[in-house]
Amino acid sequence: MTHYSSQPQPVASAAERIQVALQHGRLSEASELVGELQRAAPQNPNTLFFSGILEWKRGEFEQAIEFLSKACALSPMTANCHHWLGNSLHSAGKFGEAINAFARATALAPSEATQFNMDMARSDQAKEKIATESVRQSHVSRSHLPLRRAIDVAHEFARRRIDAPAGPPISKASHAGIISFVTCSVTPEKLARLRSSLNRAMGCCAWELVSVLDAASLCEGYARGFARSTGDIVVFCHDDIEVLCDNFPGRLLDALDGADLFGPVGVTHLDGPALCWTGQQHLHGAVTHKGTAGAFHPGIGSASGPRIDDAIALDGLFIATRRHVVERVGFDQETFDGFHFYDLDFSYRARKLGFRVRIQTDLHLLHASRGSFDERYLHYSIKFQRKFNEFADPPPFVQPVIHEVRVNSVVEAQRTHCWLQHWIAQALADAAT
Repeated sequence: MTHYSSQPQPVASAAERIQVALQHGRLSEASELVGELQRAAPQNPNTLFFSGILEWKRGEFEQAIEFLSKACALSPMTANCHHWLGNSLHSAGKFGEAINAFARATALAPSEATQFNMDMARSDQAKEKIATESVRQSHVSRSHLPLRRAIDVAHEFARRRIDAPAGPPISKASHAGIISFVTCSVTPEKLARLRSSLNRAMGCCAWELVSVLDAASLCEGYARGFARSTGDIVVFCHDDIEVLCDNFPGRLLDALDGADLFGPVGVTHLDGPALCWTGQQHLHGAVTHKGTAGAFHPGIGSASGPRIDDAIALDGLFIATRRHVVERVGFDQETFDGFHFYDLDFSYRARKLGFRVRIQTDLHLLHASRGSFDERYLHYSIKFQRKFNEFADPPPFVQPVIHEVRVNSVVEAQRTHCWLQHWIAQALADAAT
């Protein structure tokens, strides 16, 4: 991590101290020293160089690229600057650009470290091509098998702290009204976590959390919570979810553009008394489930997304809609007087009434539970069949596959989902051409 030697003495001295702090992992000290350098000489190559490395250490790879690109422009003959630009590009998932940066560093001053990093970037570029092709094959063939290869690569990149390239920007939310979140809860700790997560995710957008603490059933609780809500946009959600994605309000509003209700998990065909009865081809969604011992399990149902229209029914961990839809559809408190099938009944009836149902897979929600399929579930599945004659004689049940991996943090889970969404977007773009 050699700094530039031909700098004014105060700058060179500060650079030496920053280098020592970074080498020993003292990021707070390095941050203070870099701040001093930025105030004293903001356009100095050493300032830009160490600012970039500090951002790389923090995991802010795009900011690192910005600083190091400027440093390379000001000092194009400094191999170490191109080397660290290559590291930052590699960590941002820009493998081709990283290889080019490492090649420039090698041309100026060959080193084993630069050659090793360039070989790693080439290897990762090859892995990404395999993952992209696997997603494309899965999307075209509607087979879930190729998707397994892609999620394994996404898992590896996430563990190694490699970000996926940023997708097209989603507009910031401009909705002037309040957004209502309605939940039923009997656990204060879960409710507090949900409120904290929404507070972070919603930012400065107007929102409210309407909690029903004594629901007789989810249909009854949601109906009562809806009556207390004030927003035109209403989200019915479980109390054990957390939001992992960025720009959550913008994504929420974007998903409602051209749809009347949406959720992160659902089906585009229904032929039995359960969402997953439909089998693999029609099940879509992306969610992270919380595991044991601090583990997390990001999972994906198909190579489609992030927007899947013409859905038939949605899973109830999160259903967003508009007020007039709820007023028209309502909740069947009499038939579903427990905690199952409220979601399937509500979303399926909305579809039958002509409302546009969508599955949106880029919200990246964390769900602490997976639901229970016990005798009570069977009881309400029979009620569902009796209510809707089209499911009276369903075909044999076929268990779908949800591809999951085990990661150690929500950051790794988010990275895994972002890589998969990146490759899905590429596959859709290829299909369009």
